[in-house]
Amino acid sequence: MASILELELTEISDSEDKKKMASGLHGFIGSRMNYFLRAHVDEQGLGYVFDASATYDFNDGLPKREPDVSFVSTGKLSAPLDEDITVAPDIAVEVVSKNDKVFAVHAKVRQYQQAGVSLVWVLYPDVGTVDVYRLETGLRSDVLLPDDELDGGQVLPGFKLLIHKIFDVG
Repeated sequence: MASILELELTEISDSEDKKKMASGLHGFIGSRMNYFLRAHVDEQGLGYVFDASATYDFNDGLPKREPDVSFVSTGKLSAPLDEDITVAPDIAVEVVSKNDKVFAVHAKVRQYQQAGVSLVWVLYPDVGTVDVYRLETGLRSDVLLPDDELDGGQVLPGFKLLIHKIFDVG
């Protein structure tokens, strides 16, 4: 018998194939987040930052995932691979589009957490906020407002970024 998560993700996977492409704003925000993470990770020599073209296969029978931005530490991955990545990223970032459904976002967060992702950052461009999900707290998130600071904590030491900088488009 399929679990609720498997049913939700199967439904989401089917609907993802039919959904409209992400907006320019979605791509812009993902690109900015990638830039900020990459600058810190490269400066500190901490690992790899990937864009949405990187595919993660958690070997859990659920859909493969392509977070908008992700970070994998060198301790988990010694070099980028020319195939699906089978380790869980340390951080997964999802940029919410106007077409995304709340239940679909939560299902992705659950799948990331079941795979062992320590931090999931869900970015909401329309309101300029970020939901931070930590593996140890499950689906209970901290909501960060534009003047708050995103902190990489122990997962990404030294990374700090004011939320409004992610969403500055002009």
